[in-house]
This record gives sequence, C-alpha cells and structure tokens, in this order.
Amino acid sequence: MKDLSNYYYKEMPNENFFVDIFENCHKELGSTFERHWHEHLQFFYFTSGEAILNCSHIQIKVHTGDLVIINSNELHDCINLCCNLKYYIIRVDLEFLFSNQVDSLQTKFLIPLAQNLILFKNLVRDDKNINSCIEKIIVEYFERNLGYELAIKGYFYDLIVHLMRNYVEEILTQKQFDDRINNLTRFNDIIKYIENNYYEK
Repeated sequence: MKDLSNYYYKEMPNENFFVDIFENCHKELGSTFERHWHEHLQFFYFTSGEAILNCSHIQIKVHTGDLVIINSNELHDCINLCCNLKYYIIRVDLEFLFSNQVDSLQTKFLIPLAQNLILFKNLVRDDKNINSCIEKIIVEYFERNLGYELAIKGYFYDLIVHLMRNYVEEILTQKQFDDRINNLTRFNDIIKYIENNYYEK
C-alpha cells in the first residue's frame, strides 16, 4: 500500500494540456522542498548552481547543465549547496502522448512508461541531444507561439526516443512494480527515522 503521508499532487495549470513547466530559484542553503513522490514523470533541468538531489536511495550531486529524471512514484528531495540555485521543473503526464488509435508505439513504449514499468536512469549529464530537446520544450512553453502544443509534443517524442535508447535503467514486471510501490512506505520510514535520530549513535 502506498504511503500517502509524503504523496504530493498538483493539478496541471491547463486541464487540456498535460505539461507543466516552472522555474525555481533558491539563494538559501538547505532543503528546497520536502521529500515526496507523485505519479507524474518529472524533469529537473539545472541552469545555475549546485545541489544534491536524492532519488529514492541514490544521492546525486548536480550542477549547471545537468538533467535529473524523477520516475513516477519515486521519492525525491533537493538540498541547495550554493547562493544562486536555479532549475526548471517539467512535469508531464505521458498519456498526453497517446493517440485514440492504439498502435505498436503505444503498446511497446508509451503504455509501459505511463504504467511505470520502464524506469529511466536519474542523471543525464553532457548530452547535447537531450539538453537541446529540453531547452526547446522550455522555450516553446513560455513563448506560446501558434502551435506550441504540437511543437512540445513533437519534442517529447524525440526526448523519449533518446532516453529509451540511452538511459533505460530497468524494465519491470508487474510484480516488481507492485513491490516497488510497497517499498515507498518502508524506505520512507527508515529515512524519517534517520533524519530524526542522526545525532544519536
């Protein structure tokens, strides 16, 4: 059973377009948000500074130009290490890539991704193709020229191809997925205990 105490849900700003992008800026050291999880696939694109991003049990030190992928149902939090941390958060509901007519693309790739059966590696570093896709998505989202929704959708297909070819961490069976969800509760209890008792032996 999922642990809802650290579950986070935020509606998409446009109910007809399942992508949300916003920029976060932090000048104070320390935590930028509490550890949580959600169903959306999420991308952190760092444009300035250094931070530590914890993804499940993995600690990643990130800097300018890094992209971090937060898989659906993955516990994560961020700790700022500098006086000028800036990053974009891109939230996406992968079902917006679906078509009304089910085809092999949807069956082989998009549905397993949406069901969290395909997991990506968290860190993407020094990949010009990936960064180019992300930057084009961000520009289209904020400039909102005619057809920006189509452009973003196209760039996301391109992004998914690059990620599938180079950054797949694991492909899960349904049982492995269920076990992973159950571990959200167990790992969270352990992490909370450590955070509350780190000063003791």
